Amino acid sequence: MVFFDRFAIGEWAAKHALEDLTPYIEKQTEGDPLRIDLATYYPWTFEEASYRPPGSNEARRVYGIPTIADARLLYTNLDLLRQEGLTTEGGQPKLPTTWTELRAYATRLSRFRTPGNGPMVSCASGSRRPSADSFLYMFAFQAGGHCSVRWAAGPPWTRPRSFARSGS
Repeated sequence: MVFFDRFAIGEWAAKHALEDLTPYIEKQTEGDPLRIDLATYYPWTFEEASYRPPGSNEARRVYGIPTIADARLLYTNLDLLRQEGLTTEGGQPKLPTTWTELRAYATRLSRFRTPGNGPMVSCASGSRRPSADSFLYMFAFQAGGHCSVRWAAGPPWTRPRSFARSGS
């Protein structure tokens, strides 16, 4: 058993690197308390966890059991969009619909603490679950961004003291 991203299951199933779970799911009995009931999952999670060879009409086969699902959101301050004139002809806030628009909006809406020093940006989701932060990073990386912190003396791992052994 392995914890695996749903989006990559099809690629690995095509290489015959994953076990087809369909026969095991089909053999389950209705009264089994450990039964995996596909009807209790979001359908798209099982679509991602399934595979059918390209061009084939055969039924999709299940190669993974979804354990998590996430929703990616873009919170928008509609008043700020109005203030900056990012509106439709009717004066309603116009949301960005492409990466190019999102970048242009981000540039236009950025507020700097010190002129020319860049906007203050945080890359933390505030989640108590460590793996949750990876979802924010994936969204940022997909958009061509990166998360970094500026240290006056360089990052901690480049300082000799960071590598000192306990008691040294």
